[in-house]
Amino acid sequence: MSDQSKATATYRRLFGYLRPYWLIFLVGIFANLLYGFVDTEFVKAFEPLIDDAIYGDDKELLAFAPLFILIIIVLRGIASFTATYAMSYVGTYLVHDLRRELFTKYVTLPAQFFDQHKTGDLISTLTYNSEQLKQSTTEAVTTIVRSLAVIIFALIGMFQNSWKLSLIFLVIAPVIALLVNVISRRFRTISTRIQNAMSDITHVTQEGVENYQTIRVYAGQEGESKRFAGVNNSNRQQSMKLESTRAASVSVIQVIAGVGISVVFYFGIQMIEQGELSGGAFIATLMLMALILKPLKDLTSVNAIMQRGIAAAQSLFDIIDLADEPNKGKASVPKGQETITVAIDSFQYIADKPAAIKDFYAQFAAGKTTAIVGQSGSGKSTLIGLLLRFYTPQQGKIEIAGKNINELELTDYRSAFAYVSQDVA
Repeated sequence: MSDQSKATATYRRLFGYLRPYWLIFLVGIFANLLYGFVDTEFVKAFEPLIDDAIYGDDKELLAFAPLFILIIIVLRGIASFTATYAMSYVGTYLVHDLRRELFTKYVTLPAQFFDQHKTGDLISTLTYNSEQLKQSTTEAVTTIVRSLAVIIFALIGMFQNSWKLSLIFLVIAPVIALLVNVISRRFRTISTRIQNAMSDITHVTQEGVENYQTIRVYAGQEGESKRFAGVNNSNRQQSMKLESTRAASVSVIQVIAGVGISVVFYFGIQMIEQGELSGGAFIATLMLMALILKPLKDLTSVNAIMQRGIAAAQSLFDIIDLADEPNKGKASVPKGQETITVAIDSFQYIADKPAAIKDFYAQFAAGKTTAIVGQSGSGKSTLIGLLLRFYTPQQGKIEIAGKNINELELTDYRSAFAYVSQDVA
């Protein structure tokens, strides 16, 4: 699957989480459309105001102008508040639901997953990455719908005033579309790097805080500070790359659009002199073209947010799609005074690495207390992990009353244990 296809599939899946809130989501979209419509209608009103009220001496229209402005401002404010509230409501629930699903996945994943991932990365994915989704969905949709509404309604008004001038302005559209497509790839790459850098910051910070005693005993403050400075600077560099790319793209697009407006201005003057266009229609057309510049800028900026959100969503879905801890056993735990037999030929945490336990055999008789004693790193914690079925030996087995523990239902099996962890919060 290509990167573009994967990004599209990720975004489609992300919007699937909005289904429970589709009604509020539609209210937000409608409010954004109303916002764009009101904005353009205000600008379009300058044509009759200039031609009929000012130069045409229409006193009634001139007297109505202040009330019209007030109505527009009120409608614009209502639309803006409704859109912002509705989209924020949906966005916060999106983050809430995804965080809940991800945390639920965390507590059901096999132990090997946590052995292979840094704690800081997992925390950063749940906190930082998930927060990016709110911006990349509801906030991005707000910007896209509102901006497109302004652009579409403004184009309609422009064509109503002068289709010739409008066509000249539209020549720049393919150039902008091509530029946005190129920038999209750059945004997505940098966004992924920023998320990785944030994970490193979280991981290094967590290690420094949790192991402060060890760091001080071995005078490791300077080394840890340099280590943090490295990952912190990496995050800063990637953020600057993102901002510089965003700033450059916005500036280039505005320059291209500005050139289009300048050309339109030149031909517009010619049309006024030839009587093909009224002064009011020309001013309104120029204002509508200028009105389009900000939505174009916003659409370019929101692209960076969307690419950052896609990268964040993929990091969440990669974990959510993992298989849960295996639980294929169906039998119940044997009741009564049963002996546990451990016969492990070999167990490795990672393939092609030295065995953590090798050629181990023991029996734990019912009703007796057995102590497991050994040097640090001799495999005591590993043995407990095997007994609790956090891991399965590559060669060997563990039995209770002659029944392999893998044949027992996992929750029922673990309920027979009283476990006091050496890890403290």
